[in-house]
Amino acid sequence: MVRETVVLDQQKIRRYRLKRALTYKKIASVSGLTLPTVANAVHGRRVTLRTATEIARALELPVEDLVILQDRAEPERCSVGAA
Repeated sequence: MVRETVVLDQQKIRRYRLKRALTYKKIASVSGLTLPTVANAVHGRRVTLRTATEIARALELPVEDLVILQDRAEPERCSVGAA
């Protein structure tokens, strides 16, 4: 089974967190996720759609407002060996 992963929009999360005075700890508590999972997600790491949905629920937003759409067909860019 392939698990779909997404990247969350860091700026939107920060804006809504500050607007609602939510800490990572509070988001973790409301969403039922661990603090490291929340921290990774809000810092741009890929997360499962379930994790994204739980974070969006904690922020009281639709998940579609937080997800950055990426074309999975595009290879990830790597700076190693770049001239």
